[in-house]
Amino acid sequence: MATADSFPRDLADHPAPPPPVPRRRALSISGTSRTPGKAAPPQGVYVGIEIEARGPRPAFCVYVHDGFYEVDFTTQFMESGSDGAFSEAPENEVAKIDEDDQNDLDKQNTKESGQAGTQQRRSPPPSSDSEAPQSIDGDHLRNMEDAIIIWLREYAKSHRYKIHAAGIGVAAGQDVCVGYGDMYLRNHDEDSDSGSLRLPARLWFELDILPIVVETKGFTLDERACSAARKAELALNPHIAGNIPRICCGYRHEVEVDANGRIHLADSIDYERTVTPETWDIFTKLVELTRDRYIQISFFNSTPQGGGVALMRHALLRLFRLMGVNVKWFVMKPKPEIFDITKRKFHNVLQGVAPKDVHLTDEDKKMFESWARDNVQRYWADGPIVQSDVIVIDDPQPCGIIPYIKRLNPSCKIIYRSHIEVTADLADNPSTEQHHVWSYLWKFIRHADVFISHPVANFVPSCVPKDRLVMMPASTDPIDGLNKELDSEAMYYYQAIFNRISLDTTGKMVDFANRPYVAQICRFDPSKGIPHLLKAYKLLRQRLRDNNVPIEDTPQLVVAGHGSIDDPDGNVVFEQVLEILGQEEYAWIADDIIAARLPPSDQLLNALLRGAHVALQLSTREGFEIKVTEALAKGVPVIAYKAGGIPHQIQHGRTGFLVEVGDIEQVVQHLYNLITDAKLHTRMSRAAADFVSEEYFTVFQAINWLWLLNAVHSGRFSNENPAPDTATIEKEKDRALHEAATGRNGKMMKSSDGDVDGLRCTSSPPPTDEQEEEDRRIEEAFEQQRQTLAGGGRWVKELWQREYPRAGKPRKKKSKRQDTEQ
Repeated sequence: MATADSFPRDLADHPAPPPPVPRRRALSISGTSRTPGKAAPPQGVYVGIEIEARGPRPAFCVYVHDGFYEVDFTTQFMESGSDGAFSEAPENEVAKIDEDDQNDLDKQNTKESGQAGTQQRRSPPPSSDSEAPQSIDGDHLRNMEDAIIIWLREYAKSHRYKIHAAGIGVAAGQDVCVGYGDMYLRNHDEDSDSGSLRLPARLWFELDILPIVVETKGFTLDERACSAARKAELALNPHIAGNIPRICCGYRHEVEVDANGRIHLADSIDYERTVTPETWDIFTKLVELTRDRYIQISFFNSTPQGGGVALMRHALLRLFRLMGVNVKWFVMKPKPEIFDITKRKFHNVLQGVAPKDVHLTDEDKKMFESWARDNVQRYWADGPIVQSDVIVIDDPQPCGIIPYIKRLNPSCKIIYRSHIEVTADLADNPSTEQHHVWSYLWKFIRHADVFISHPVANFVPSCVPKDRLVMMPASTDPIDGLNKELDSEAMYYYQAIFNRISLDTTGKMVDFANRPYVAQICRFDPSKGIPHLLKAYKLLRQRLRDNNVPIEDTPQLVVAGHGSIDDPDGNVVFEQVLEILGQEEYAWIADDIIAARLPPSDQLLNALLRGAHVALQLSTREGFEIKVTEALAKGVPVIAYKAGGIPHQIQHGRTGFLVEVGDIEQVVQHLYNLITDAKLHTRMSRAAADFVSEEYFTVFQAINWLWLLNAVHSGRFSNENPAPDTATIEKEKDRALHEAATGRNGKMMKSSDGDVDGLRCTSSPPPTDEQEEEDRRIEEAFEQQRQTLAGGGRWVKELWQREYPRAGKPRKKKSKRQDTEQ
């Protein structure tokens, strides 16, 4: 056995052996021996990308990892004397890169610890300014990004891989930073940067890879790239396969949106392309105003994932933080017995879909108030509540904390945002359970300074003061996984994943390759009208069979959606759907009805909706249901009931059809026409994408919020914006009708190749005079319908448009989406 004396006392006399030369291997990019079944989805892998953007030999390494083992890697450097081309690095070049990286790492260790680094330096540091590493310019950085994108695309295709996520790291001496809308490389020892880094956004939009900026340390370029790949995998949800990011709630239950900014989906230029120049100009002015005032904004709701509210908050905070707005988001500590109360005895009762024997008891009230008090005392009393200038409360679940906010921070302004349908006529009737529930909730909500409702007059009980009421629609995000364009490989992958989930749960699959399908994308909720949907599909199949429509032209039906942790109805309603499909009357078509509860993958829903022949939304009760706009933006005609805010989104007869709630025969007739009349379907599909409005997307919604937050914080909202009188309402109606007739309708920008906000559609032929006249008639009726539905209430957009008038008709883009900066 060795003793202590047998080891040398002076380790300096025995230097460590030199590190090994970086490994080399023959890449198998030209092909693969893997031959999985044709219907099987590609294998999921992760990559690490390490960038060395400084020095005479700019280089990068891409490392592929399957979650257990390393799979492959490539190291490429910029060719000397070239115009920025990159190629595989010879071993001696890789060694030089690693040598320089070690020098930078040692210098950083010396700076941080005051002594030499522990690794042995293999060459001296640069001895003169001329030898010091210099950053490459923006053009060469673009060339590096091009080389990375090309390699990843070819490698994934040739090996039949689906790359879920990419960890992006940079060499020692540089940081990846985000400042006012752009990501860039910053140098530690230079007062400069290497220009904007578009790689994360390009990975997201071009390859459907989730980009995650990570910190790496290691001796060699490929070692750090391997570390980046492993860290990328750790940022994903460990319980669900795919590129679903882990949603974390940190200190004080603050939602860490996009992994606290490490996930970077888009830059400001990507958002700018989704709206008109006039809209973007207003947005940037309000951003600057909010930043200059240092307003601390906090949102509170019940869940960080699942449902439309969480989706909107992720999108809004992603954009706000990208632009430097000081905003945070907190969620209540989950408690199943409380969610049972808030869903079945608040939400369902107020919507009018709860059974008659459901009643809110005194014990329920005590539990709800205790839950609110515990959250305030344990997490927020000495933190976000007293530190915030404006607090937004989303829906009834967290409304119990409003009195505590008023007591702990009297100067804080409170905005209550109602996202659900509140049947005001029933809430105003003292003999109803709706009145009982609303009266209880109002004792908390009445302390709010502003009440925001969807633009539906019947959603607002009479007790809400008109001078505190404004209206705002829901929104969706054009750059997130729900709406970004998916190429054919991504569509195939998510369709295969859907079929795997469906096969595991119900034993059925969609024949994506050979048959059309119609779809309703929604939560499994009592208000979504799924029994109506199933009956309509059965009647449609009978009519198609009676008219000898071949089976290859007969659509299947897909009913799918996510769940939410604060929604206990999901499993119950899903089981009810399966029971209906087990009845004898559905036996002959049951195999063509595919119902599935899906994991929270936005791209899954995107692929299902994008591939549908027709989308349906037969909600019997509804808040706004932004899925309607998401379908229209993809060029999918929509058939929907006239429930909630849905009529705000569909131009009847042009982009879809609106049907009275319960009129299943009319639903069947419209479905039959869209399936059997190809010209009608083509015309509606084009119109659906052409007439989608920027009003229902993130940037426009951000303007609504920024203006309102500033107005409330400064006290101008109640003082300078009284409720308009009848004459003003009529004037606003006339203005809206005039703008509709002259084309000033706030359409989303459309590029010359038919790309609406990155959502592909087919270019329409020039309209005839008769078509233009019909279009004007439809738009006038549409605007009149919207004004009637809102009941003359104040829209937030009408308030800020008084200060920031939008000039002229939105211009079309001049060219396709470009990934280079203008």
